[in-house]
Amino acid sequence: MEASTRCAVGALALAYIATPALRAFRVGYLTDFFAPSLAAVLMLRYWSGGRKEVVRELRGIATDWTVTPLRAVVGCADLTVPLLDRVARLLSAALTLPKYAVSYGPLCPILYTRWGDVASEVGFIATRSFAVSTQLSPLAIAVWVACFVAVLRIYVASIELVQHRFWSHGCFEPASRPVAWLLWVWGAAGGQGGALTWVAIHRRHHRFTDAPGDPHSPHAPPREACAGATPVAHPYPRGCGLAYAHFFWMTDRDNFAFQPQYVGDLYRSMPELLLLELLSGRVGPLWSRGAEEIVFRLATACLAHDPFESWHHPAALRALASDVCFLAFEVMTQGSWAVNSVLHMSAAGHGGAALGRSVDAPWLAHWLGGGHIHRSHHAEPKLATVAAAEQTDFCDHFTRAMERAGLVRRVRRRSTEEEVKKD
Repeated sequence: MEASTRCAVGALALAYIATPALRAFRVGYLTDFFAPSLAAVLMLRYWSGGRKEVVRELRGIATDWTVTPLRAVVGCADLTVPLLDRVARLLSAALTLPKYAVSYGPLCPILYTRWGDVASEVGFIATRSFAVSTQLSPLAIAVWVACFVAVLRIYVASIELVQHRFWSHGCFEPASRPVAWLLWVWGAAGGQGGALTWVAIHRRHHRFTDAPGDPHSPHAPPREACAGATPVAHPYPRGCGLAYAHFFWMTDRDNFAFQPQYVGDLYRSMPELLLLELLSGRVGPLWSRGAEEIVFRLATACLAHDPFESWHHPAALRALASDVCFLAFEVMTQGSWAVNSVLHMSAAGHGGAALGRSVDAPWLAHWLGGGHIHRSHHAEPKLATVAAAEQTDFCDHFTRAMERAGLVRRVRRRSTEEEVKKD
C-alpha cells in the first residue's frame, strides 16, 4: 500500500471516529455549553498561572484539532513505526475530539448529566422509596437490599478488580483469550471507558503520584514539569483541589488523550483492544439493562409468596429493579472517584514518588472492595490484594473464585513469610 493510500485510510478512520464531536458542535451547543465552559476555563487558567496559561490553553485546543490529527494521519505512512503504534496514535487523536463535545470545561454537558440529572433522579427515587417503604414486607426489604449489595459489588469489582488490578497492574493472568475478552466487557460495564483509556490514566497516576503529571491529584497539575522551566500551576485555585481530583479532572483538556506510551504492552499483546476501545461506550447501557432484567426476575421469584400483593405487579417490580441498579452504579462511581480525591488528602506530607499523599480509609472498606487500602497499594501495586487477614477485600473473593474455576492464573500474592514479616 502506497504512503498516500495509507494516509487516506487513516484520515477516513479519524473522521469516522470523530464524527460525534463534529455533529455536536452545532450553534446551540456552542452558545449553551462550549462558550461558557471555555470562558470558565480561561478564567481558571488566568487565576492559576496568568496570561501564559491562557495562551497555552488556546494553543492546546488548536493543536488538538489541527496539528495532532494531522500528525497522526501523516504518521500512517511512516513504515519505521510499528503498525499497532500508528493505529494507537490515530485512535488517541480521534478519541480526543469527541471529549470536547461532552466534557470540556467545568460547565460542560457531563456536569449536568452526572450531577444535575443524577441528583434529580436520586431525589425522585428517595421520594418513591419513602412512599413504598411502609407498604413493603420485611422479606421484600431484605430482597431489595440484597440485590442492591450484590449489584454494587459487581460494579465495584468492574473497576477495582478488572480495570485496576488486572488491566493496570497485571495482578493475575487470564487462562485464555476469551476470558480476557469477558474481563474487558466486565471492566467497561463500570462506565469509565475501555481498558486502554482507564489504564493510561491510572499508570500516569502511579508514575507521578501527587506530583506534576498526575492526572487527578488534589495537589499537583496534570502536566509534567520540565527541567529548568517555571513550575507548573495547578489548573484550579487553592482550596478547590479536592473538587478537581474528584470530578473536574475529567473536564481538563490535558487528560483527554489516552497517551499510547503507557499502554503499549496491552495493545501489542492484544491488538483487538484498539478496536474494542471504540465500543466501550456501548457496553455500559447494555450491561445496565441486563442487570435490571436479572434483578427483576430474581425479585419476582423471591417475592412470589410475599403477602403484599400490590407490589407484585411487573411494572412496579421493574421500576424498583431499575432504581436498585441505578443507585448501585452511582454509589460505585462516587466511591471510585473518592479514591482519587479523598484518599489523596493526607496531611502528613508527600510520601515520595510511590506513595504521594495517599492514605488508607478503613471506614470505606465495604464500599471500595479493597480500594480503601490505598497507601498500601501504592507501596505494592503489583499484588492482587494488600489486605491483611483482618481487613476486608471482597474483590479478592472474586479473584479467588475465578482462580478456583480455572479462569485466571498466576495470581500475585504475598508469600507466607512476607505476611508474617508484615504482621
